[in-house]
Amino acid sequence: MAGLQIEDIISILFGTHPPIKEKSFTLRGSSDEGLYRVDILSEKRKIQSLLIDRQNSTLVRVNLFDNDNNQRYSVRFFGQSVLENVTVPDKITLTAGDDENPHLTIRYSDAQRTTSADAASFDLQPPPNAATIVMD
Repeated sequence: MAGLQIEDIISILFGTHPPIKEKSFTLRGSSDEGLYRVDILSEKRKIQSLLIDRQNSTLVRVNLFDNDNNQRYSVRFFGQSVLENVTVPDKITLTAGDDENPHLTIRYSDAQRTTSADAASFDLQPPPNAATIVMD
């Protein structure tokens, strides 16, 4: 998805909102269809909207906006599992713009936390006919 930074992706995979890069921002809370909504705003624009389930205080949706206040993408979190002391969502969906149909769905199954991993596990080969770009 265009506009997703690596730090955004890591946050999303752990079921949290992407980091706020603006130095100065304000928060505005409201009720939204049974959820608690927190809008994160800079002086010039809306940055993110967080929708939180009132019953269990979990983040269920994050909407991120571009510089023109148009929704760039939306992330939804479904269910949650605890791995040691870390809570992760069972399912994550991402949609671009105002579209309601997921463009990407991530489901965790048999998730485990490991403290050591073989470096060879991350030596992934690109699919056939894929254009590769070597980055330093």
